Amino acid sequence: MDRRLWMLADFDVATSCGIEIGALTTPIVGRGEGEIIYVDHTDTESLRRKYRDHTAVDVRRIVEVDAVWGGNTLQQAIGVDRKVDYVLACHVIEHVPDLIGWLQEVKAVLRPGGTLRLIVPDRRFTFDRLRRETRLADIVFAQMVATRIPLAPMLLDHILEVASVDAMAAWRGEIDDDALTRMHTLQMAIDVAQDATRNGTYHDVHCWVFTAETFAALMARAASLGLIGYECVDFHDTETGDIEFFVALRPCDDADAAAASWRRMVDALRAVASTPLAAHDAAPAAEALSDALARVSTERDDAVARLPALEGRAAAVLDALARVSAERDAALAMVAALQRSTSWRITRPLRALAMAARRTARGAIMARD
Repeated sequence: MDRRLWMLADFDVATSCGIEIGALTTPIVGRGEGEIIYVDHTDTESLRRKYRDHTAVDVRRIVEVDAVWGGNTLQQAIGVDRKVDYVLACHVIEHVPDLIGWLQEVKAVLRPGGTLRLIVPDRRFTFDRLRRETRLADIVFAQMVATRIPLAPMLLDHILEVASVDAMAAWRGEIDDDALTRMHTLQMAIDVAQDATRNGTYHDVHCWVFTAETFAALMARAASLGLIGYECVDFHDTETGDIEFFVALRPCDDADAAAASWRRMVDALRAVASTPLAAHDAAPAAEALSDALARVSTERDDAVARLPALEGRAAAVLDALARVSAERDAALAMVAALQRSTSWRITRPLRALAMAARRTARGAIMARD
């Protein structure tokens, strides 16, 4: 799946105004492609300090943050009178402490017909594999307390349960959950949770955990209760070998219609999951594909190895054909020249008599036999 193609489908970036949240070093929309506002939970310099020891992040490429969305609302962050056509958030929604509040604040800045497009990690193929998936009570409580930082239960669950996971091994069905190595200690989890509780410190963790189906089911319940005013307008489930799914949301104040759209997403995902190449069969299918690719690669290598010998034989055949062709052309030229000569015409009667004599001789021999 081409991230950019999916995230920017159905609208023209050049003539639209959009927000990209948490772009860091890999923005989907580049500065200058259109009117874009880069939003993050802190300013550019703070992000560079945060990631300066992360080998996977080139701090020189961190985008210049235009608006900080922290203790303020998103509308306050971008300007009280400003509205946008789209909001992009790649691997962001799982980090927000108050999911319902976050969705409501995004909705408040969207123009009519605008969309929110999400890329969300799939628990099964990430370090969240061992964690409990998010439930309605979790997001309702976070909204009740209007938290702007991850709550202690979120911190404890993340730090105690994240584990090292090989995504491809997970797709092949080779993961033994009981044998996975958790990444952090109990004491670290307690220390972080106490720091957040006592001092209000923001610690960046995955507050929420989903698969595409459980996300849709949660949104269906939340929409039916009037907690979120969004309908699902498009989605793309996690592809084999990948770790993320895609969802497009559009503001919708009809709770029944919104909930129905999310239930359709659930039904579609379950229908796919019941087919032979569905999630539970993805590992064997992926293994079969891998074996087929390996065979093709081996056959290709064998063919490439035989090419020099085949090319040598082909060259020899071509040389021989060229020689025969040249000899034939020379012989034909000699015959043509002979036929054009005077001696050929003069001796024609003699050749005819000779041929008649040979026929007569052959007839006599056959008669004796």
